[in-house]
Amino acid sequence: MNQPYFTYEAEGQTLIVHLPEELDHHNCSGLKYETDLILSENYIRRIVFDFSRTRFMDSSGIGILLNRYKQMALSGGTIAIYGAGPQALRILKIGGILKLMKLYEANGDFTLMMQQYNTLYKICWEYFDEKPSQYIIDWYLNKLS
Repeated sequence: MNQPYFTYEAEGQTLIVHLPEELDHHNCSGLKYETDLILSENYIRRIVFDFSRTRFMDSSGIGILLNRYKQMALSGGTIAIYGAGPQALRILKIGGILKLMKLYEANGDFTLMMQQYNTLYKICWEYFDEKPSQYIIDWYLNKLS
């Protein structure tokens, strides 16, 4: 039986959303409500949607991704996609999502990137007593890509 729920993991200013096996109109309203709540209570600069369990996605999934993309873009944040399987990847390509969001394969690329991203924050806080500017973060993440 499919598990129609989401799990969330916050790491620093990053929110990781672990998606269920099916991302469709039945559960997208719950995802929107829950992420709205999390984003209103936390300072999140990056959202990562973990598709590693997702086997089916319809246009409602595209809608929620675009909604979160617009919301993060307004606040200067970013969105990434991790571990999308063949069916979800096909829908993401057709919907033009991969032109807006970075895709990380389920081979450890994302884990390494997050470790390096968190190291950058730690260094800036430790030595400069402030967070890195968005320019430095963007430069650093582009060097990693």
